[in-house]
Order: sequence, then structure tokens, then C-alpha cells
Amino acid sequence: MKTKTTLTILGSIFLIQGLGFFIGAEYITKDAFKDFGELSRTALEVGTILHQAMASIFFGLGMLTIACRTISGKHAVNFLQGMIALNTTVLAVALYSSATTKAQAPIPVVVLFVVFLVLLFLSMRTENAQA
Repeated sequence: MKTKTTLTILGSIFLIQGLGFFIGAEYITKDAFKDFGELSRTALEVGTILHQAMASIFFGLGMLTIACRTISGKHAVNFLQGMIALNTTVLAVALYSSATTKAQAPIPVVVLFVVFLVLLFLSMRTENAQA
């Protein structure tokens, strides 16, 4: 798969995800911790703020990914390796949290990050083959 296509897809999804996390921060907090009982107002505010912070990270990552979609060669391979490390870390933390706490990572999110990793590996293979 071409690097430009992969980075366009990932960047677009990160941008949408960032907007969604920001707009739905309070709902996501309530839903993520529903198994813990009723959240206090302070806990809800802290969770909402943290989800909004995560939203800004995803949004910025989306802008960075879109901006880098025209790179090629060794620079593209380096960027793709960084994106693989980032996505692997996010996936590992989500799975770890799901295994060790009551809070469960949504299955669609886990599947999405696995798809991201597949796309990134395919793009890196294509870039390496062209070098």
C-alpha cells in the first residue's frame, strides 16, 4: 500500500477521533467507568478533562500525519516506524488495561488499531521495496 494513502487514512481517522473524543468526553468518561458505580462530580470532571486532553493529542497527531503524507524513501520508513511504535504502544496499553482493570477497551478501537498496524506494515514494506 502506498504511504500517502495509508497516512491519509490514518490522519483522517485521527482527526475525526480527536473531534469525537473532545465532543463526547463526558459521555465517554461515564461509559468507560460504568462498572465502577456512580461517579462523583469531581471524578467525572477529571475524566472529562483527561479525555479532552487525549482528544487534542489525537487531533494533533492527525494533523501531523496528514502533513507528512508526501514524504518518501528513508524518511517515510522512519515515520512509518514511529507510527508503528505509537500504535503498538496504544494497543498494548489498551489490552493491558482491559486485562487488569474493570475498564474495558472497546473492541472496535482495538480492531481499528490492529488495522492501522497492518496498513503501516504494508506501507513500510512498499517503501522498502522501492528503495
